[in-house]
Amino acid sequence: MVPHGCHAVSSTDGQRHSHWSTSQVNFAPVDSPRRPPPSSPPSCRSRFAFWRIRIPLVWGLWVLVLAWGELGAGRFSACNWPDQGNAGYHLAVVADPQLTDFYSYDMAKGSWILSWTEYFSDVYMRRHFQLLARKGNVHGVLVLGDLFDGGRILTLEEHAIHMRRFDWIFGGHHPQIQFWNMSGNHDVGIRRWNNHRANSLHRDAFGLTQYSVVLGQVEIVVIDSIGMLSDNPIIRDDAINFVRSFGMMKSKRRLPRILFTHIPLFRPAHSDCGPRRTKSPIGPGKGVSYLNVLSQELSTMVVDAIEPMHVFSGDDHTPCTYHHAAFNTTEDSLATFSWLQGERHPEVTLLSLRGGERADLSYPAMRMTTCSLPDQMGIYFCYAWLGVLSVIYVLLGSVPPRSQKPRVVACVLLPIVAWYAVVLALSVW
Repeated sequence: MVPHGCHAVSSTDGQRHSHWSTSQVNFAPVDSPRRPPPSSPPSCRSRFAFWRIRIPLVWGLWVLVLAWGELGAGRFSACNWPDQGNAGYHLAVVADPQLTDFYSYDMAKGSWILSWTEYFSDVYMRRHFQLLARKGNVHGVLVLGDLFDGGRILTLEEHAIHMRRFDWIFGGHHPQIQFWNMSGNHDVGIRRWNNHRANSLHRDAFGLTQYSVVLGQVEIVVIDSIGMLSDNPIIRDDAINFVRSFGMMKSKRRLPRILFTHIPLFRPAHSDCGPRRTKSPIGPGKGVSYLNVLSQELSTMVVDAIEPMHVFSGDDHTPCTYHHAAFNTTEDSLATFSWLQGERHPEVTLLSLRGGERADLSYPAMRMTTCSLPDQMGIYFCYAWLGVLSVIYVLLGSVPPRSQKPRVVACVLLPIVAWYAVVLALSVW
């Protein structure tokens, strides 16, 4: 019998055998598993289920690290005035903020990389000045010159922009804080590059470049060491005569004096700078736009006329403490306040001044604390390493298909970037 739906093939040709023609077979329909309908593109949560643990861990780690890097500033927060009382005058000394600009790293004006570099340079200094101002009992700030980097070549419009940046960094709601400034070689130029126009702009914006003022019964003497080196005889003579005037009034001196100069005083080559210095010692040397130390003759004239109990200088960007044995006075060259001027550990120096005409000298007229600021370059290196480790950690679970990579990046990266923007804004509040 032939099954239903099939037929037998005749054997009359003698060549063929009876067989079923599979091409003719009609099988009854049988239930079979159905394929699932195509689904919509997987979401971050459903497609990468293994991330339910991995990604929150990465996010949590970045939250902690970014908060530490941008909001911590632990060492600086723990730095206090040497005299916690209110009897004296609290003066913060800042050296070489030297606002980063096109002149600093030969960047194109108006480029996005220059804008970002300027922004992160300014953010660092504003953050730590605001921390300083919030510590309380800050009576004044003295900036040791080199306020701008390319100051001597700025146009009027560029100078106005730099002024707005400077005001943003050191401004805020602190009208009670007095400001004292001086000029540096990057502000007005040096020797034959000393720019009369830049001098005028600097004086109009920041006041006198040489003066004396009494703070906490201590006489602060700021000299124009840049002007003393000018090829312009009017500027040079004015700066030198200011110093000599103190020598003519020695008999009238009643208060202890502290000398502030942008360029350090003379010392022999290879002189020891103390344990805080990480580079070769300060010594005689010069370049087109700088001079390492004043000449021995000028230094002798300055110290002999002013007779300071202590000297502070800037310009070098790296700290150096040197004792001038011939004058029995110590000079501290302070580190820059900026993290983009070749010093990994910027500083600010806190002075408590309490002088006067006291016969009892058991209480010093000046007490000093030097506060080291965070290593911002090291913090960014930490971020970079954490970024590499985060990518490796996430990819250990699964490598997403090529079509899903943009979604993966958005899911992981955007929350981290958003949190970084938040902590960055909070750090300069």
